[in-house]
Amino acid sequence: PRSTLFPYTTRFRSSAPEMPVYLALLAWVLDRDAIDAFIRRLSFGRHVAGLLRDVPALRSVLPSLEASNLLPSHICRTLDRHHPQAILAASAAVDHQLVRGRLALYLSDLRFVKPVLDGEELKRIGVPEGRKIGRILRALRDARLNGTVATEEDERALVRQWMAE
Repeated sequence: PRSTLFPYTTRFRSSAPEMPVYLALLAWVLDRDAIDAFIRRLSFGRHVAGLLRDVPALRSVLPSLEASNLLPSHICRTLDRHHPQAILAASAAVDHQLVRGRLALYLSDLRFVKPVLDGEELKRIGVPEGRKIGRILRALRDARLNGTVATEEDERALVRQWMAE
């Protein structure tokens, strides 16, 4: 219903979003059981069903984005596991201005930040294969997000420092 969605849809800054975003907005107030019934009733495909099932989980983590002193890495760790279209719907549905801004920042910038070094380069530097590579890559991403490193050489220096510890 247009009257239900209208207050939220006026918050979209660019062109109209795709239909799954509107469906996520419709599901915003539903609990898991109601969302499952909605999915079954309308026989949504896997993509839309996954997006709709993500809505309650995303809604439950949004209060953690209200803190005034959050690092960009915390925003990413909170939102990385959620569907971008659900995050876009959340940015329209939430009233908290700071949270809305953080959702928009994540969608436009933060989610695309990656370390320059990759797993192969870490192995060449001397990082042993295995889970440590993944941990270091996540830590490098956090460092880049938080402004601790800005260049490839900064990343290399940080890895060497970690290897010496």
